Amino acid sequence: MAHGLRVPLPFKRASCVPPLFTRAYAYNRYSTVAAAAPPAPRAPRDGRGLGSGRVGGRLSHAESEGSAAMADAAERRSVSPPLVILKKDKARIVRSGTPMVYGDSVDCVVGRAPAPGAVVIVADKARTPLAWGLYNDNSMYRVRVLQTAQDVHREDAQLIFDVDAVLQQRIREAVSLRRTLACDVGSSTAAYRLLNSEGDGTSGLVVDVFADAAVAQVSALWIEQSRSAVEKALLSEVPGVRRVLWRRVSAMLRLETGDAFEESDDGVDVDAADDEVEVVEDGLLRFAVDLRGGQKTGFYCDQRENRRWLRALPLENARVLDLCCYTGGFSISAAAGGAKSVLGVDSSEHAVALASENARRNGFSEQCLFQSGDAIAVARELKANGEMYDVVVLDPPKLAPSAKAVAKAKRKYAQFNAAAIDVLKPGGMLVTCSCSGAVARTGILSDIVADVAHKAGRRAQLVRRSGAAPDHPISAKYPESQYLDCLCYVIR
Repeated sequence: MAHGLRVPLPFKRASCVPPLFTRAYAYNRYSTVAAAAPPAPRAPRDGRGLGSGRVGGRLSHAESEGSAAMADAAERRSVSPPLVILKKDKARIVRSGTPMVYGDSVDCVVGRAPAPGAVVIVADKARTPLAWGLYNDNSMYRVRVLQTAQDVHREDAQLIFDVDAVLQQRIREAVSLRRTLACDVGSSTAAYRLLNSEGDGTSGLVVDVFADAAVAQVSALWIEQSRSAVEKALLSEVPGVRRVLWRRVSAMLRLETGDAFEESDDGVDVDAADDEVEVVEDGLLRFAVDLRGGQKTGFYCDQRENRRWLRALPLENARVLDLCCYTGGFSISAAAGGAKSVLGVDSSEHAVALASENARRNGFSEQCLFQSGDAIAVARELKANGEMYDVVVLDPPKLAPSAKAVAKAKRKYAQFNAAAIDVLKPGGMLVTCSCSGAVARTGILSDIVADVAHKAGRRAQLVRRSGAAPDHPISAKYPESQYLDCLCYVIR
């Protein structure tokens, strides 16, 4: 092999290319470089990268400059980052801006064996740096990209290979965007999403801000490893934030780390400050948020626009049923819109207690009644007792955490929606939701509603379809991060 390189298993040998930066890779414990090896060529500025060939077409000027900057930064390090070589047909995907490199896109790895969470350079078969990110051999997301070559050209060159600096920059950008979106940044009663994982360039990290607290929901190893940097940046860059709570998505982290992850605190670290804060939505509605024991981050900011829409409907004298009501977001909104009575149902007694408290805080204790129980069973019991409603809201928990679970989830969604339709008056309104990305992205929820309505001898008219609130941006190059589908039907 050229330059005297020897690469032992588990790396491929036949299709791997020589090290990108000979001087740096001389330190590689998995390969050896002959002492007399000539220096590796520097990246020319003509778009051809570091190799003799091109994959996926000629680089743009911005990509070429960014690629060369990555090469220069790598050569300045005592040990260059390992090189992840993509399969020939996968380079264009990374060039397009995707934040993920999946395991089946990788041809081989050149350089020292990267530990989970290590910085790596992603390159094409011609050894042209296309991006850099964090490697994890345990994860289906083999590399989480932090900067593409185009990003490197556009942003400060000092960010290259500096994970902490990138996190701070992404948080700074997120604050600016939330100001543009008219979120209550800095307010003592704020409730908004600050970071939406891939949508904000922080794959595996979601952060919601409630009053003076930032609640971080972590599902990626690299974020866990960068915890101190995340906390520091949140406290320094986000106006009004005085504390950070750390909540782990343990199931996802176990997949990311294997046996290396120890579930020490089940996700929340917090000082002696109050576990509960009050937030105000649209300057009107007051909600208590349980920072420690609430589901997800404690409050569903993603449904804000849908709650606002429900509140604006002519609900005078309407009877409303809110299934899977959690802490009463839709229930309180319906009451604020003039509903005569609202019944909220949730399987969590803790959530029901907080929903009742939220009704009290907003002066709707007489209109709103909450009970704990299985939503489907309660709806069927209401039907048996002859109870019918003008509006039914259905917002169940995530039923399909992965594509493999969709078939089972479809049956459960059908049961939920059939029970909801059965207690709707003719001409009543069904607001039905799915927060399972594998369901929302395929649009199958509408098929399910159409099917169960037909079986019930009812006619369904779709009048509104929406997703998460604007403070939940989606990367144009990673639509897979879309997860919420909210459909409104008139059921004849």
